[in-house]
Amino acid sequence: MRAQRAADIERALAERLARENGVVSVALMGSFAKGNPAFDEKRGVFTSDLDALVVVKPAAYPRFVLRQRAIAASLEGALRLSVSVAPLTPRLLATAPASVWFAEVRFGGRTIHGPDLLATIPIAKPSDVAPTEGVVVALNYLQELARLRLDGASGEPGHVAKVARALLGASDALAAAGGFYDAALDRRVQGVLASKDLEARAPAFLARFRDASARAFAARRDPAPLEAVAFEAWWNEARATLVDATLLAAGAAERDAPDAARATLAQALRAADGPGAALSFAILSAVHAKRPWPLLAVATRRPASVRAALFDAMREAPGPGWAGVVQPILARWRAASPAYTPFARRLKNV
Repeated sequence: MRAQRAADIERALAERLARENGVVSVALMGSFAKGNPAFDEKRGVFTSDLDALVVVKPAAYPRFVLRQRAIAASLEGALRLSVSVAPLTPRLLATAPASVWFAEVRFGGRTIHGPDLLATIPIAKPSDVAPTEGVVVALNYLQELARLRLDGASGEPGHVAKVARALLGASDALAAAGGFYDAALDRRVQGVLASKDLEARAPAFLARFRDASARAFAARRDPAPLEAVAFEAWWNEARATLVDATLLAAGAAERDAPDAARATLAQALRAADGPGAALSFAILSAVHAKRPWPLLAVATRRPASVRAALFDAMREAPGPGWAGVVQPILARWRAASPAYTPFARRLKNV
């Protein structure tokens, strides 16, 4: 039943997106592309997100970007899954940077409609990902954890599985920073656990990550519901793991781009007014020195003003708790960047 359901979802996705004007090809990304999406056996539903890359002709690209949220929403309603749709032009693929996101698309994606254009992405092998990408990846997974909380995530299986994936994102960050990024998640985790550099720099972190990653893989394979207290502990463990990974990735990136890595962490630490939540969400709100983190700056293209608004919100927060730190940040971000979409940063490259 699971395999047939996945095949039906894939076919419906391809057929729906192919009807959009100017679509050249459609590719799956993530666990659906690899054939191992998380599945809740008790409810008989997939809990993994469905991520699609849509290659669009340049003339049709602006309209598709404007419609991408509506397209994703219609797919979510039809497929009963969380869906993201990432539109790109052929030129954007052919001039893509050596980022984790594009490495995932290049080596982990699978074309389901039209010509296969993934090989045009100019990344020869996964380990060619830039070391400074490690910091960006960790920040992005912290963003995902923040979104879960803001969306009222509870201990239901789908949320448990998403927290597990965020925790495993620590391996994405550390593998990129360490120069051993791999297209397969399990091999990234094994690379982290076998890293002599991390063993020398952070043996306690490795011991914790060995245990936490095993539980995260189990939670993704067969997510079970958690009581509120247990889910809170699981979410906090993922956040703490990602904060550690951010710091470790920045340290590794210093060998490749010391100024960029140092500036990223310095901004985060200056903004923090206490340990725990304040530090993690200060890191979450940091803007990468060389390539502004997309959530914060791209839609308005005013990184300095957006950064200032976020850090003002940090300073005005009454305490390091969720309401005191995250809600002011999100309020300032929404005011500064009302037109944000996850892939708006690519508009400037069309």
